[in-house]
Amino acid sequence: MSKVTPNAITLGMEIRKPVAGSVVIGWIAILGFLLAACSQGPEDSNAGASEAGSASSKSSEETLMASMPGLDEPLADLGRGTIRFHGQVGVSPCPLPEIGDRPPAQGPNVLLIAVDTLRADRLGFMGHDRDTSPHLDALAVDSLVFEHAIAPAPWTTPSMAGLFTGLPPAALGIGSRPIPLPTEAETVAELLQKRGYLTAGIASHFYIGKKYGFDRGFDVWDETAAGGHEDISSPWVTGLAGNCLRELSEQNRPFFLFAHYFDPHYDYLEHRSHPFSGPYEGPARSRDDNFEDLRFLAEKGRLSEQDLGHLMDLYDSEIAFTDEHVGRLVGRLKQLGIYDSTLIVFVADHGEMFGERHRWIGHTKYLYEELIHVPLMIKPAGPASSGRRIGSTVSTLAVLPTILQQVGSELPMARSLIDVGEEQEQEPPVVFSQTRRWRNEDAVYQGDWKLLHDGQTYQYRLFNLREDPGETTDHGRARRQTLIAMRNALEAWQAEVDATAAGLKNRSAPELSAEEQERLRALGYID
Repeated sequence: MSKVTPNAITLGMEIRKPVAGSVVIGWIAILGFLLAACSQGPEDSNAGASEAGSASSKSSEETLMASMPGLDEPLADLGRGTIRFHGQVGVSPCPLPEIGDRPPAQGPNVLLIAVDTLRADRLGFMGHDRDTSPHLDALAVDSLVFEHAIAPAPWTTPSMAGLFTGLPPAALGIGSRPIPLPTEAETVAELLQKRGYLTAGIASHFYIGKKYGFDRGFDVWDETAAGGHEDISSPWVTGLAGNCLRELSEQNRPFFLFAHYFDPHYDYLEHRSHPFSGPYEGPARSRDDNFEDLRFLAEKGRLSEQDLGHLMDLYDSEIAFTDEHVGRLVGRLKQLGIYDSTLIVFVADHGEMFGERHRWIGHTKYLYEELIHVPLMIKPAGPASSGRRIGSTVSTLAVLPTILQQVGSELPMARSLIDVGEEQEQEPPVVFSQTRRWRNEDAVYQGDWKLLHDGQTYQYRLFNLREDPGETTDHGRARRQTLIAMRNALEAWQAEVDATAAGLKNRSAPELSAEEQERLRALGYID
């Protein structure tokens, strides 16, 4: 098996097996039953949420606190949805293993926070006029904020695979369906573990679970928060991650903690503590069993602007709810006295469309800004300082080399986002994104220009995002030379990606149980 060598497209990834196994925290059915029976919270009375169906009773703050050892403060109202209880009596949610002869480590702690299905333009620090993200807005004050970060794909597995490895998803063999990460492509957790870091990961989506190799390199891996579209998981992610922070902070070496949040993903639930919708009587109902119905109504033109606006109101509530629990996790760093010594990276895997184009609701299918322009900010380790905003277009593939640079293990030929923030651009970087899920599309960015390639119709469209952020005016005829130059860049990049993929062992998709297939069907990932 050959080593993936560094070049302008790939990062140098050595072959490596996971050092430690994963841990799966068991379910306590009896405890869940008793806790549910003791629930004291009233049902959600919000008109929009109750009419959408799925309103459920809430557990009391005391019950939730008892089940979540990672939090020391009461939780806000959870809204409606299924509440899952995780944990096992007498077993820590973050059982760190013996590390044996792992080398001593130096460097900052690293906290990587990723949120599923989070559009950049729905956050306060990215210009949204609603108060959806006060905690992230506060973090942005201390951070480098990248105003135009592009995900490598508009759905979870390829985008997160790129984030973890620094490699384009196509170079990993990920096309129209998810496959496990190739073992030759070493992940950020494996690289940091190799440097002596303790590593822990909390995942809330099946598509970035152990079955797909995302657990590699983690001393502790927990995906018990990965339920389904009807689950409310942010409190559990924060609880488990907060508990890991406490355990990790007591060790005499730096750590890497990955925390993944899922709640903004469909279905869109309004939370009582974050109400944005008013009374609603229309057909746009967000329930755990009607995603395809919504798409059908949208594609047939049966959803008005008011209907689509209602869905976005619910989506904003999900974002605000997630922001609250991300804020609790960041607050945990401050409680433990390790905020200044921790590098924090906040990012999303992709965004979401609400009928803006092609009457499409969801993601996966297109490369418009609503789907691949994602939030990205980095809070460096060290004393708090004034944050800065970076206007250059960057790729989230650069997160891995940025983390490695900050821990003192810079890879050749890989550019750190910190460098982008500190340098004056001589030549705008070229950034790529791609989808092969239900469509064959490529996107190329350079400076103000964005080229969209439709591989099914062989059509190219050229947009000036500074003048036309809505991507409505095609400049392909007027700026023919720009189009040709960007098309040539795409072809050269694709050739390098194909060469990299040829050196990796492509792995077949794992066998899915009937329950797993149904979960993915309900999420809109399979027909």
